[in-house]
Amino acid sequence: MGIFAIAEGLTRDGIPSPSAHDRKRNRHRSGIAWSKGAVRVILRNPRYTGHRRRATGKT
Repeated sequence: MGIFAIAEGLTRDGIPSPSAHDRKRNRHRSGIAWSKGAVRVILRNPRYTGHRRRATGKT
């Protein structure tokens, strides 16, 4: 399933998009539908995908 299909499915199922959830921070967006960009960002974010990154700083 591609990003476009995921965005369409979330919109069709009535799942609020991130911009609809936080209207104060997203006044410039309609919040009616999920965008492909929002889905892409979520799928690339390790917090949402269950992958944790360890601190790689040198001591």
